[in-house]
Amino acid sequence: MTAGKKSPEAEWLEKGDSLFEAYRYEEALEAYRKVRAVDPGYLHAVNRMGTILTLTG
Repeated sequence: MTAGKKSPEAEWLEKGDSLFEAYRYEEALEAYRKVRAVDPGYLHAVNRMGTILTLTG
């Protein structure tokens, strides 16, 4: 990875957070799933996925 370039999981996390803040939960959930595909233990993504599933039932 070169300086200034984000990792794939960081890019997906940023996208997921933007979608989450825009109440676009299904799209955010998919972005967080992509984070977990790269790093299954990425706790921020796991936490946000739990929040979305709680909010949407």
